[in-house]
Amino acid sequence: MDICILPLITTVIQLIIGTVWEMFFKSYESDFYITMLQIFLTTFLSIGVPAYIYLLKTKKRIFPDIASDVKPNSLLIQAFILGVSGQFAGILVNLPVNAIYLTFKPEIPQNHPDITNLKQLAVGIIAMCVTPAFFEEIFFRGIIFNHFRRFGSSAATVLSAFLFATVHYSALNFAGPFVLGLIFGIITARTHRIIYAIIAHFAVNLVALLLTYSTNFPIFESYANAVMIAAIFISVPIVIHVVNKFRELAEPLPYSEIHPIEETEESTFQTETGDTVKIIQHQPREKMIYLAFQHIFSKPCIYIILAFFIFTAFAEFMF
Repeated sequence: MDICILPLITTVIQLIIGTVWEMFFKSYESDFYITMLQIFLTTFLSIGVPAYIYLLKTKKRIFPDIASDVKPNSLLIQAFILGVSGQFAGILVNLPVNAIYLTFKPEIPQNHPDITNLKQLAVGIIAMCVTPAFFEEIFFRGIIFNHFRRFGSSAATVLSAFLFATVHYSALNFAGPFVLGLIFGIITARTHRIIYAIIAHFAVNLVALLLTYSTNFPIFESYANAVMIAAIFISVPIVIHVVNKFRELAEPLPYSEIHPIEETEESTFQTETGDTVKIIQHQPREKMIYLAFQHIFSKPCIYIILAFFIFTAFAEFMF
């Protein structure tokens, strides 16, 4: 199975689920729990199932590499901090596009349903934090990232982040997921395990959910703007510091699925007996972002994904 078709399969399944839901469950769209069920099923069926089928067909042993040999330490806490600060950094990089959007529309659409009690918060954590963090990281860092790792860690990080942001299909929310995807890729490249990216991704979604829930409390509304502005602008130095600290402390764990593209260099020489000996040296090539993008843009499915992204972005601004 071509790796580039996976995001397209995800998109098609999401469209089918969205259409079916619109046809049969339109009258329940204001029901919080029905909305959570839709989010859970969409994530599981469009991301979890294709990822599992791909791993099954290609016999990739990704599941042992989620957290095998990972020991409880400060890196797990740092991953969570990266997720929290990364959420606010994502808000910051989304601001320019959001400002442009506000010249067309009166307000930014809310992505999360209102959460009014602790029961809804608990269900929301499962549907909107745990489920996406687990399945999306297996999909994007476990499969996409590791596929492009043969072009080098930098290329794998950038490409997996690019696809991660693109399949959100929102111009308003492209830059944020792209930056977060870079963070997830960096910590995955350093450790060879996706548990850290799963924790960071969970923290990102958890912050968004708690911000929604906090609007129920008048005391938060009084200081909301000041707190948000402070958090957004201190998030970038925190992310940079924690990423550097993480890379400094993390020890790369054993990993067997990396098959780097190599460049070969041939040389010949003659022995004292007159025999000719040929020596072929294999050197892994790193930092091949251009080659990686050339590879993915040679696939027709990427143009379908980009066309759909452009269409949804246009619809966001115009309708």
